[in-house]
Amino acid sequence: GYDVELPRIDARELRIVDLVTQSSGLPREVPTPPAPPEDPFSLNTREAQIAALKEHPLLFAPGTSVLYSNFGYDLLGAALANVAGKPYAELLKERILDPIGMKDTVFNPRPGDKARLMQGHFFDGSAMPTAPTPVSIECAGGLYSTANDMLRWIAWHVATKPSAANAELRLMNHAAFLYRDGLKSVVGLDDGGPMDAMGLGWVITLPDDNRPLILEKSGGLQ
Repeated sequence: GYDVELPRIDARELRIVDLVTQSSGLPREVPTPPAPPEDPFSLNTREAQIAALKEHPLLFAPGTSVLYSNFGYDLLGAALANVAGKPYAELLKERILDPIGMKDTVFNPRPGDKARLMQGHFFDGSAMPTAPTPVSIECAGGLYSTANDMLRWIAWHVATKPSAANAELRLMNHAAFLYRDGLKSVVGLDDGGPMDAMGLGWVITLPDDNRPLILEKSGGLQ
């Protein structure tokens, strides 16, 4: 955990649900100097995150607006690991990856994985390095996966006859927690389509004429 007092505005405390729904008020990124391209997240350490929190960086009172924040998810990962008493990667594997059967989804490629990695490229055509995922940013992103594992992930969400336990989890996972018309502002959440509501990590677009309910989250680390 962090031995630091969490920032607040207007006496509104920063809660786990604020971090998950991107309504924490934290800025998009932890302020750090530029890192080397082969290890672009190396300076986003727990120490850097704690230092940023001590500066009381909230841009608005938690729960009143939505602003996409990797910093918020960095903090969320630390909080979940602290409550569970185990590293976030281990918790994710135990609660999500193993039950669904996502055996090829990892934060850092294993020796046998590297030969089958798709090569990414920068806008100038040069090859992207395979960037490591430090523990401090795992909750914000950095998973490597396969098409088959992603299909397993999708199948869990759309299964027509889920188990009772999965049905309850899925109901909570797909629920809307914040609606746009109750927020003062929305920043950085309309990239994949109009954000009508925020779920637990999901950006939700509500049905309209022939458009069905859409849950999405776009983005990438590199």
